[in-house]
Amino acid sequence: MKAIQQTERKTLVFEYHREQAVTRQYAPQSLIGLLLDDLTGPGHFLEVDLDDPFFRSLDVEVSLTTAFEPIGLQSVAVGLDYSDASHPQRHRHADLVFDAARPQPQHWVVPIDETYDLGYVPRIEYHFDPLSGWEAERNEIVVEPGRIEDRTLQLDPTQHVGFIEVEIRPERLDPLEVESVTVVLEHASSTGWRARRTFEVTPAGAPQTWRVRTAHREEVGYTVQATHHLVGGGTIVLDAVDSAASAYAVAGPFADRLERRIEVAVPAGRFTSIIVDVSYDAGGYRVDRRVEIDGAAPATARAQIGVVDPTARATTARATLLGPNGEVVRGAPFAGDAEFLTVAADGTITGA
Repeated sequence: MKAIQQTERKTLVFEYHREQAVTRQYAPQSLIGLLLDDLTGPGHFLEVDLDDPFFRSLDVEVSLTTAFEPIGLQSVAVGLDYSDASHPQRHRHADLVFDAARPQPQHWVVPIDETYDLGYVPRIEYHFDPLSGWEAERNEIVVEPGRIEDRTLQLDPTQHVGFIEVEIRPERLDPLEVESVTVVLEHASSTGWRARRTFEVTPAGAPQTWRVRTAHREEVGYTVQATHHLVGGGTIVLDAVDSAASAYAVAGPFADRLERRIEVAVPAGRFTSIIVDVSYDAGGYRVDRRVEIDGAAPATARAQIGVVDPTARATTARATLLGPNGEVVRGAPFAGDAEFLTVAADGTITGA
């Protein structure tokens, strides 16, 4: 058998693509158009390169916004995780450490995966120095904010824990009335932990400081209770009060003060010295004041006494006059609430 003719049929498919570039004019309408008409200088339309590294990598800047020493901060450890840990090909992890030798901002750069995930998960550990003078329940605070997309991660422990710093100082404490003051400060945490410290304050003492690091930033309250130890014995106990102030001024415990003005109705030079003893006694609270006046040039003298009960204002005064030749004239006591006292040559005191 011999082939005489062979015919082949083929099917061809053609695709035609056509592109046309059209130049269009930006024509802002309404108020925007009026604003753009007055603009000069470079173009006001921003051309964005979608192949910029910003779209291909995740660059996170981690920085510390607080100083170490003032709050007793020793170091900060930051763990950063990108993508799911169950996918080793896409998962990225880094550990950053900040301390006094490395306080500068640090960068963490990872490639963005094919899912275009722009988030990451930080874990922050704040380590505090236990010898820094800050009382605290714990010296390590862990913060896990969850997944975030902010490319600027700022480390600030004051956003997560509270800091109580109170200066205790004497203020207008009369050493003739108050020998010392016992001040007790206490903070009660929401976790059940308590910080308590006792300070002894004297009229000429230097300021003292109490520092407590609390569980939460909102917990900055404390209670303060003062007990005044009076000269010559006796105490005045004040009730505990709530406070959140950064300073506590330890003043006198008195609700009011009374004054005795003493004048001498004796010729100058008749006595070398005039001594007036003023005593105040109310409810077991006793104060003694001695005023000495120069007999050569007698002048008005004053004796001030702090009182706990403003309604109890009576005092007892007694004068002793010393002559140039050893002469001693002692008058009778004068009791009453008179503010002005006058001493006569025989030691008698009258009040007005």
